[in-house]
Amino acid sequence: MTNFQLEEFAARGGKLLTATRKIFSDNADLGWTFLPLPETMKPADGAVKLVFVGQYSAGKSSIIKMLSGIDTEIGAGIKTQTAHAYTWGDLEIVDTPGIHTELRPDHDEKSYDEINHAALLIFVVTNEGFDDRIGKHFRKLAIEQDRGKNMVLVVNKMDRTALGNVPEQREVIAADLQKVITPFTPQDLFLSFLDTESYFAWQDETDDEMRALLLEQSGFENFVANLNSFVASRGVLSKVQAPLETLKSSITDVIGESEDLSIDRDIEAAEELLRRKQKTLPIMRCESPLL
Repeated sequence: MTNFQLEEFAARGGKLLTATRKIFSDNADLGWTFLPLPETMKPADGAVKLVFVGQYSAGKSSIIKMLSGIDTEIGAGIKTQTAHAYTWGDLEIVDTPGIHTELRPDHDEKSYDEINHAALLIFVVTNEGFDDRIGKHFRKLAIEQDRGKNMVLVVNKMDRTALGNVPEQREVIAADLQKVITPFTPQDLFLSFLDTESYFAWQDETDDEMRALLLEQSGFENFVANLNSFVASRGVLSKVQAPLETLKSSITDVIGESEDLSIDRDIEAAEELLRRKQKTLPIMRCESPLL
């Protein structure tokens, strides 16, 4: 299974901070318990935000659950009235109200407020693509407000198409989307196609052959690969790396470089892994077809 690298590295940072605190506690006799350490491994400007926005009833909640395991249906009454944030380790996922429904005009205002703070904006439409309203909203965000560079475009509910989530069907939909997303291309927007129903069926399936088929139909692996490519090519990994540097500085400023401290080696290993991923993930994007 492909892992979402941003969440994986954020979790690694949290474990390093916990390990550092334990080392300091174990050496209380040296006065280390009083040394300054970061309160959290979140960036200085707060948790890195993944903001989901798009069409009403496009299945944003299902995609969030698929990606993070968070069930946003709990408290659904609140969710449908306002943007709602969910903690995912040291990351934050924001589920915004459906836009341009004409039922609650204030939904759009709340969604735009969250969009302003997004490191990654995931714009979701159904297999039916853009209607006139949603298309105008997309172009306002991606072009007028120049947010296309922070956006991943997702087509959900591919199980409703005539052929399902297969290359031929994706090509048809991508060609139709191009009419709205120009001057961007599907590759610019890391276009991903999902069938969340197949993903959740995959989780419960016991037959190996059927599991493989369901996972392929879900589009999950390609979606996460596209998210990883976005994160690497847009420099989002640097937001996770910065707290690692702060943690290392907190240690070395007081006790200096020490080959005897495993935490130093752990931090250096994590930083090196981040550097390698930043170099390799954009290459993965070029080699892996989006359609």
